[in-house]
Amino acid sequence: MAYPDPYPQRPAPDQFVRRWLFITTCVAALMLFWQFLPAIEAWFSPREAAERTVTPRGDLAADEKATIELFEKSRASVVYITTAQLVRDVWTRNVFSVPRGTGSGFIWDDAGHVVTNFHVIQGASEATVKLADGRDYRAALVGASPAHDIA
Repeated sequence: MAYPDPYPQRPAPDQFVRRWLFITTCVAALMLFWQFLPAIEAWFSPREAAERTVTPRGDLAADEKATIELFEKSRASVVYITTAQLVRDVWTRNVFSVPRGTGSGFIWDDAGHVVTNFHVIQGASEATVKLADGRDYRAALVGASPAHDIA
């Protein structure tokens, strides 16, 4: 059985020159790439678009006016809903609230009931409703129909 040579031979000078040449070439290529990077970016960036003339449109159609009127009448009843879920940290056993989802809904009646989609509140343990005027209220689930995606 032969023992490994305790004094390995140095690589031949030819291998050293090849390695040095390869590393030098790579560094030079990177330096050239770095130098030409702005030109390359300019080549791939979108060109400036020419300005188009905008012609003023005529009066709104009847259905457009009806849509705008409907929006103006109902926008105060539209709400923004954010939901969160209470989770327990595995290591510290602390309970904290994690955002779950968001969605929209509308105020259904004078009692303040809000109708939204079930998938908005699904799995949530708490919900906050933000009114159009910016006021926030905590919400409680009164009822839901997962089959109809209504809550």
